[in-house]
Amino acid sequence: MPPDSATVGTYLSRDDAATDAATGLIRQARHRVLVAGYAHLPPALADALRAAHARGVDVRVVLNRATRPGRGARSLASGGIDVAIGARDAAPGMRFVIVDDSVALAADADNTQPGTGMVNVFHRAPELAQTYGQTFWRLYWQADRL
Repeated sequence: MPPDSATVGTYLSRDDAATDAATGLIRQARHRVLVAGYAHLPPALADALRAAHARGVDVRVVLNRATRPGRGARSLASGGIDVAIGARDAAPGMRFVIVDDSVALAADADNTQPGTGMVNVFHRAPELAQTYGQTFWRLYWQADRL
């Protein structure tokens, strides 16, 4: 349960609202960004991750296993971002972004088109971010580095 000081934003969309919400969070990052659950990152999200890394933010990404990592994943890794590919085929679940341990974004992963569906953004909910963080680190330590 988020604390009383938490705020929640919900985005229901068939356009780029999900990506816009995630990139907005990443642009505000000061210390750390953890990303998991995506098979392929939308270009705007990858650009935001590169910019955060250039600002000195610790950026780590765990992508779902695909047949081959895409150019975007290789580009992030060659730019110094820690990218890992899930050790197993991903089960349907949530895509999420954790920013500075206090903001978590969860997106419906059942959509086939990028940038569509429902997105919930939780601000000032460190306990929730910590729960997602535990999932991230479990996936990260089981994953293969790119």
